[in-house]
Amino acid sequence: METPSDFNAIIAESRAKHIAPAIGATWVSVEDGLSITMHGGLPKAKTPRWHIGSCTKAMTATLFARLVDQSLIRFDTTLADALPDLAAGMMPEFRDMPMHTLLTHSAGIATNPSRSTFRALRRSSASATAQRRFLVADALKEAPTKGNGYSNLGYIVLGAVIEHVTGQSWETMIAKEIMIPLGISRFGFGSPSFEHLAGHYRTGRTWTEDRSDNPEAYGPAGRINVALEEWGRFLRAHLNKSGFLSDLAKSHLHTPASNGFAMGWIATSRYGKRLLFHTGSNNAWFAQATLLPDDGVGLGIVCNAYDASVERAVSDLTFELIDQLPTQAP
Repeated sequence: METPSDFNAIIAESRAKHIAPAIGATWVSVEDGLSITMHGGLPKAKTPRWHIGSCTKAMTATLFARLVDQSLIRFDTTLADALPDLAAGMMPEFRDMPMHTLLTHSAGIATNPSRSTFRALRRSSASATAQRRFLVADALKEAPTKGNGYSNLGYIVLGAVIEHVTGQSWETMIAKEIMIPLGISRFGFGSPSFEHLAGHYRTGRTWTEDRSDNPEAYGPAGRINVALEEWGRFLRAHLNKSGFLSDLAKSHLHTPASNGFAMGWIATSRYGKRLLFHTGSNNAWFAQATLLPDDGVGLGIVCNAYDASVERAVSDLTFELIDQLPTQAP
């Protein structure tokens, strides 16, 4: 069994092999707590923040589950009931569609808005909430398509539902219902500020710094940056019985639909054990979160760069390390 120093060495070796700017990992164990390691070109900030991309979806789904626990909404609430002021403009197929189909990417909503709309959102001075309302009204006018699966738009719709139900922005509710209860204070939205890490994309054989991000409307689908230790606290909340989530809500979150998507997670198995994971990227970062809920352990890895080789490297590294976690966390 590897020791913590061995794990650190494996992370460092992977970073050097793939010449990535920086890489970080957080190991999570219900029994032993959590630990972190970081390697590469790190900023002066004592606890740098890392962009976790679509791993944000697990936080949005968890926020929704917290609202279910508070009886503010249900997993089977229909879109028409959740967004009554938009119901008249929805395609009939969407009106009776329950929330759990959005949470599990089963609603048939397009993956993203059109390129022209995406570019317009980047230039928009409208609030994130207003941007979401516009996108939702537009998306639900189009009939669902059976072939559509994974959907950023679907999670943007969920963000608009959360905003309608609570009367507050998704950003405010994430802070109120996820970050504050878990003691997470080192987080933000969009690309981390200049005292923290920057993302990178490949230009030939070199990495080019990139601090851009998706439009603000994408918040519920993938715009959170967070310190590694703080991300670990969120992952651990999906493993322990702290009361942060009811057992019923956690069961809903971790149970996959027929397409293999759970709520904010992808469900699979490894060596006969239940495994939940999700990846995230804004094309300048790559992150992967992985949980073995029956063993009470998990792992989050993030790199401040993205190309296909980084994605493969983080995936390989995840499973090289996760295979060690059921026995003993570092």
